Amino acid sequence: MGILTFQYLKLMLYFQGTGRHKPDEVRHFAEEAIGAMACFAEAALQKSGSQSSALFWILGGEQPTEADFTLFGALSGYLVNSEV
Repeated sequence: MGILTFQYLKLMLYFQGTGRHKPDEVRHFAEEAIGAMACFAEAALQKSGSQSSALFWILGGEQPTEADFTLFGALSGYLVNSEV
């Protein structure tokens, strides 16, 4: 069952386009994306006027939004995946 799941995911990544790139190209894309998210978070922190250790939300509201959860999911996925 595990090999079927692996083959299915590999095929879906190929159809998506990610599977068509070499590992170093995918790593470069990930580094660019992480850099862009870091710049976005830094701008949000400066806009909020908070200190770097203070809690702040990406879009500046009082409650978290989908943007906060999306950013968290992307960053945690990157950190968990040791190959990227």
